[in-house]
Amino acid sequence: MHQRPRAERPGCFADGGECARFELNCPDIQASILSQEGCPGVRFEGSEHTIGVRGCGRQAVYVTYCRDATDCNAISQTGRISNLQ
Repeated sequence: MHQRPRAERPGCFADGGECARFELNCPDIQASILSQEGCPGVRFEGSEHTIGVRGCGRQAVYVTYCRDATDCNAISQTGRISNLQ
């Protein structure tokens, strides 16, 4: 059975937010889900979320992979960190 992605996954924001606070060197960030989709797996069904983060005049994009609502891992592409205009 294919699991539908859910925006109410707090782990995707927590992991993406922690990465952003560190990489942007900014304690005050705002994050939003840019896209999400289900990820069928062999051992588990999960979801993938693209998270946009802004703070301290900069922005970044992170991809988080979640096994469930609290077990997520964020991956960043530091080339996608930019200054806001």
